[in-house]
Amino acid sequence: MSIRNPLDPRILRSLIAGVCMAIRPRFSGGIGAWAKAQKVPITSTQNTTYSGEKYDFDRFPVVASLMFGFFEHPTARELFVAKSVQTAFTTVAFFACAWQLTEGDPGNIIYVMHTRDAARDKMKDVMNPIFSAIPALRTGERLNLVGADAESTAEAMRFSGGTLYVGGGQSASILTSTPARIVLLDEAERHAFMGKSTTFELARGRMTGANDGKLVAFSKPEQMSTWSMDARTGQWKVEPRLLSLMDAEWVSGDQREFHCPCPHCQAWHPIHWENIHYRHLNEALPGMKQALWNWDRFEKEVYWQCPTCAGRVHEGPEKHAMILAGSRAPLDQCWPPAPLEHRREKGAKPRAEPHKWSATVSALTDIAFSYITWGKLAIRWINAQGDSTKIVNFINEVLGKPERPLAAEDTTIEHLRKLIPSTPPRPNSQDPLPWKYRQEDGTPTFQIPLLAAQLGGQFDHDTLTWGPVRDQSLRCDLCIGMTVDRQSGKKDESGYLPYRVRAYHYDGRSFLLDQGSFPYHEQGDFTALVEYMQSAQFRTLDDQWFGIDVVWIDLGGDDVPDAYDLCYDYGEGNVPRLEGVRGIGIGANGRMPVESEGKNLWIGTRKDSPKPVNYWKSNGQYWEKYLYETVIQRFTPARHRPWAPALYFPIDIEEDYLRGLCAMRVVDVPIRKGDPRSPTRPMYEKKTTSHVNDPGDLEKMGCQMHHHYRLQHLRRGLQTEESFDPMEDAEPTPESTGKDYLLK
Repeated sequence: MSIRNPLDPRILRSLIAGVCMAIRPRFSGGIGAWAKAQKVPITSTQNTTYSGEKYDFDRFPVVASLMFGFFEHPTARELFVAKSVQTAFTTVAFFACAWQLTEGDPGNIIYVMHTRDAARDKMKDVMNPIFSAIPALRTGERLNLVGADAESTAEAMRFSGGTLYVGGGQSASILTSTPARIVLLDEAERHAFMGKSTTFELARGRMTGANDGKLVAFSKPEQMSTWSMDARTGQWKVEPRLLSLMDAEWVSGDQREFHCPCPHCQAWHPIHWENIHYRHLNEALPGMKQALWNWDRFEKEVYWQCPTCAGRVHEGPEKHAMILAGSRAPLDQCWPPAPLEHRREKGAKPRAEPHKWSATVSALTDIAFSYITWGKLAIRWINAQGDSTKIVNFINEVLGKPERPLAAEDTTIEHLRKLIPSTPPRPNSQDPLPWKYRQEDGTPTFQIPLLAAQLGGQFDHDTLTWGPVRDQSLRCDLCIGMTVDRQSGKKDESGYLPYRVRAYHYDGRSFLLDQGSFPYHEQGDFTALVEYMQSAQFRTLDDQWFGIDVVWIDLGGDDVPDAYDLCYDYGEGNVPRLEGVRGIGIGANGRMPVESEGKNLWIGTRKDSPKPVNYWKSNGQYWEKYLYETVIQRFTPARHRPWAPALYFPIDIEEDYLRGLCAMRVVDVPIRKGDPRSPTRPMYEKKTTSHVNDPGDLEKMGCQMHHHYRLQHLRRGLQTEESFDPMEDAEPTPESTGKDYLLK
């Protein structure tokens, strides 16, 4: 009997591989011994230092002992790891998955990163070289799982022991439809919400059918989670905030930390930064004003000191032997759960949730890379002093610990949502009617939620108050104001010009009409910005049209003032036009060359216009505090404060814009940099170096604009304090906020 329809070769290979696995004896050792027996070579894309050598997990003993111990533990179900950078954690996780596919029970595996491209790169550079070198996995069949669009495309590798799905970004939708035995969440702190669910919640839903399933989430930590007790129920709850979701899961685990034995007294301790000792080696001769540091000697003399016996362990063989001795001990000795007295948030979580592990992996335990030594880390720490951003990065990236929780003075999404008018209006509120600033297709509605008489307003010098416009010639210069930032591109990339446009009520309250960005090139091409300024028209509730009155732009750079008036003015017939300047400035081609002379920016004089050219040099920290604390956080819908008028948002404002306004935090900075005994003062800075706080910069500049055009008229009518504190209900003084420069 002949076979007319032979089996597909791919199916045949899978059947053969399955039979081979069924009759092949299982490996008798642990995952570490199995992984070493595979003799997988290290490729140059994985690590240039060890390229060509075989994987030996004695180079990564801390991570390997934790990951392999978790997979081998019969009752452990979840592992959340806050880790430093450069830990080889993903590589070790892929080896554990390979072991599961070849030696464990059959089942699917899901691997998810924060973006699709990042997941594909990890699959190409790390996973594929490992799996292709393992004989039992060489017959894997590659699949493409295509969703409704390119962003929802996931990839998969089918093996006889199960299918490994790889996704990122929107392709994390595999977490909503694919059952799995193992789920790996890489860079978990950066994962976006899927609907209203976190990837942690979705991952748990995928493993409901696997009694021995494993969920592993790992990431560089960002922010510490905040827990509080509900006064009504008495139950502890965590504030659901991005950049702290991973830490909230970590807190509810058993909070493990790697321990190793002191070679002098055999006492077991974690390697903490406070036990790393060093001394400055200033070899400057007497009379030399500048320090002369001997960094080579400094680096060699850094050591870890045992808290029990004060014995010293130096970088090199001593450190390697101590770390290896710890990793070869039983799991509960080298990775013990934190006792109650050492648990974080022990009031909310006095004990771990069942079967839930959590751990911290610090760069202080690394013995694989020559550029991650105690000496080099100590130099990095010293160089970070006086720069709070670098200190936070050190804590996150080296120690694997999260940033402190948001202080009471930090702005949150909840603060900002109060500035979105509601329907019906809040009781006793001064809120305006709700409005939208986007149409269904995403284009602006150009709607001003005010009547024409309310826009800008007219100042009464007799009563020292603002009121509705009665005489058009006396209307305020600032009716619709635009602020623009400048973000330079990297290398050969083009930059962009983020902007926001607000309409101003006569009492000072403002309403967001539009926001977005224009392209920008380093040559100074402002063409798209100029076209928008000249053409944009906004309509009031009584169908009157207005253009943009004032445009301020932050040109950036230490030698350039924070904001510059772009010579924009009304022309004949109330039609907005761009005023040119003599010599240099924005002209018909839309270009604005800028010349810098020391700390003063020289632009020139206006052409055919009596309106002065101004630039604004200001105290940035003052206006950060004014915006975030006085205007936003201290907003109350029941009372209008003319010295801090509300910044209202449309009901369809994008979440990204609001989150951008939450990108700043308050830190204590030494007044004398480099002096550990120096007193400190609070300052605003970005929460992480990866944040681009465009909305905050634009709204901060808008506060300066409003003060320049509006509050100066109120100065005689309000109480003025010599030293204005934005936390107090008082009016800014020009001496404490900024200075106008009239350019001739």
